[in-house]
Amino acid sequence: PPAASAEAPLFTGATSKADQVADLRARFDAVQRRAPPPQVKLGPPPSALKGLICERLRRQGGLWKYTEADERRLRLRCFQNQLCKMAQQKYQDMVVKASGSWEKFLRTSHGYRQIADWADRKALEQAERQKPK
Repeated sequence: PPAASAEAPLFTGATSKADQVADLRARFDAVQRRAPPPQVKLGPPPSALKGLICERLRRQGGLWKYTEADERRLRLRCFQNQLCKMAQQKYQDMVVKASGSWEKFLRTSHGYRQIADWADRKALEQAERQKPK
């Protein structure tokens, strides 16, 4: 497939589902290479954060419901990774000051609720963007 660009349409004319998934993966890799590094060096998302966001996305349910299973799984995994990175960038300082680690912060009812509500809002925003116009 041709090199992915930010201006290229999502669907490039690939006919088989395998080609479409491969094209989507190539586009995701290209976007990851172009993404500017975060201001603060963040490591991989803590398992507690990843688990919470995964749980919230499962509860949302209808994301990418009109896509094939392979593509839906890939999109959900990418979206989960994006939300983890966004949460780390947005809340890292607060989490460290309040509890010292994501695991401890998410064990508190306030910490869990704050991040769960944020993840739910992001999932609903994504679902709204997917609605047919």
